Amino acid sequence: MGKKSVAGAFFEGVFGILFFLILLGIANLISDSVGNETFSSVVGFFNSNILFLILISVVMLVGAIFSVLWFPFNLPHPVFHAIGGIMIVQFLFSLFDFLGLMALDFLYLPAMIVVPLLTLFIGYILIFVRLFSLDREERKEKIKKMKGRSEKEWEDIVERKVKEGIEKLRGEEEDDKKKKRKRR
Repeated sequence: MGKKSVAGAFFEGVFGILFFLILLGIANLISDSVGNETFSSVVGFFNSNILFLILISVVMLVGAIFSVLWFPFNLPHPVFHAIGGIMIVQFLFSLFDFLGLMALDFLYLPAMIVVPLLTLFIGYILIFVRLFSLDREERKEKIKKMKGRSEKEWEDIVERKVKEGIEKLRGEEEDDKKKKRKRR
């Protein structure tokens, strides 16, 4: 997964919401002409849950925006994803109810407990893994740069620094001589 920006996460989330709304609008337009009762009832189910689906998308979008920020500003992201996970579980079980899959109702309570806890746990682990791995990678890059320089490069750097120091001292000596001449 590449590094996203806040704007990238925002536009990705908004695009997802708009894409869903466009698809639902198209489904509404063709549901009357198709004449299939099952298709019309599925479209009606999504229409009746549209506000809840948009709310889920917005909560997940806020979580995605927090996830691209640097520590400690990314700490709320697992919380938003856990809330979004709870909402997704609620939506899935309302979908199961709509489809007549009442046999899965016994999974509702365990899912409502496991999903947010697992989301929080994994989210915070990923935050701290990212935090410590970036520090290690930055250190490795600095070491590579230092090791990658040849002995000649180090000699050039030292020589340049010595020359700069000598020029600075000469400039100070000349300033001192000028001050002494002015005093006379």
